[in-house]
Amino acid sequence: MNPGAHALDRRLRELRAAQQALVSEARDLEADATYALLTGDRLTGVTAERARPALAQVAQLRQGLSLLDDLLSRIKAQQNEPDVDAARLMLQLNGPSIVLGAEPGVSADGHAPPSGSRSSSGRSLTPDAVLATLAVGLAPAHQVVAEVDAAWRELLPRLDRVTTEAHHLAAELPGHRPVAAAVAAIEALPNHIIEDPLGAAEEVSGLESTLAGIAGARAELARLSEEAAGAARTLAELEGLLAEGRDAFDQTRLEIASPEGLLEPVAAKVLHDQPGLRPWLARLERLVSEGHVSRAGAGLARWRALADQTLAVARQVAEANARPRRRRRELQGLLRAARVKAGALGRAEDPLVTELAGRALRSLEVPCDLEAAETAVEELLEGLRQPRSSDTTGGAFGSVGEAVEPPRGVTTMGATDDADARVPHGRTPGATTDPSGLVQPDLDHEHRPSRARASGADRRVAT
Repeated sequence: MNPGAHALDRRLRELRAAQQALVSEARDLEADATYALLTGDRLTGVTAERARPALAQVAQLRQGLSLLDDLLSRIKAQQNEPDVDAARLMLQLNGPSIVLGAEPGVSADGHAPPSGSRSSSGRSLTPDAVLATLAVGLAPAHQVVAEVDAAWRELLPRLDRVTTEAHHLAAELPGHRPVAAAVAAIEALPNHIIEDPLGAAEEVSGLESTLAGIAGARAELARLSEEAAGAARTLAELEGLLAEGRDAFDQTRLEIASPEGLLEPVAAKVLHDQPGLRPWLARLERLVSEGHVSRAGAGLARWRALADQTLAVARQVAEANARPRRRRRELQGLLRAARVKAGALGRAEDPLVTELAGRALRSLEVPCDLEAAETAVEELLEGLRQPRSSDTTGGAFGSVGEAVEPPRGVTTMGATDDADARVPHGRTPGATTDPSGLVQPDLDHEHRPSRARASGADRRVAT
């Protein structure tokens, strides 16, 4: 065998070995169960998108291996002919003699177009270039198969973990919208894993991230839940104060003649009507239950600011409207204390004390003129300091501990009769220019009700 024939034979063996190695690798790939599933028509989504180009490259590999096999077989057959031109055959083995990607109707028998030209239907490559191209073409298929294998292998344990976490959070945070969405997505994952394992792996990663974020925000959600509960308690307190202010307003106008310093009750619509505090709080509670931490936190802060302001006004209104009635009760208490003191001094039947006591009793009848009542009670207490009258007949008190019927037309302390229902008409003294004659509450300004006239009666009862 001459050197040219020897070189040709060695070159044929090298190319054949490389071609067989690729054939073996392709055969092993195609025998893989995962690869067989990839070539079926059940896969969808991300997996189908990733597998499609990889499978196309394997098909091109098969075409290239077939063309290379044809070339090597033809040259091997020509090698044994008499008067073989080894140099010409070697040129085919080392030159661009294979056309890859030929369309139907284009010759793909291994005969390349003239050297240096490009086929209009494919690429003219040398056998070495074909082998290198085909070897690279197998890599995407191997990668897709490995990724799908890993997805199927890891997805079930990951799915078990994420399912457990989702149901745990759902029990902790009922009504939390992201958790509910995660639970629904998890329930649909088993079929998704079969049809699109790579897409399911991405979805599980997203669910893991979502649930981790929710778990991390549990402390803040718990704080917001407690804040919403505190807001509900504030709302209940506010409702009570508003009712107290309205009741005190009505009762004071019944009991006190021309009361000073009354404040218009805060309207209930600030609580109940849109956009009142109650419907606003209901929306915030829904945001907390659905896990909207940022929006719920900001909303609750604004709600609390307005509620505290409204609470301060409601307390001021309730206090101002109850003050006249409370002072009447205080004066009644001073009168009772004066009775005890008169008895202790032995002056229960003193004419002066009796006259002053009767005047004080009448001044406290409904409707009560507080200024006159203050004066009458002060005069009674002052009368107890005067020398005892020699006239001991009559008496409004009787002896200490003795219940005495009051004179006709005199109402006992604290009692009510038809006069309780009498309400003075006309403008209330000391009122603003409002037609009702009452101070209107303003959530943005501090109420400044008139102070009751200072009295020394409180100090004198114990002297």
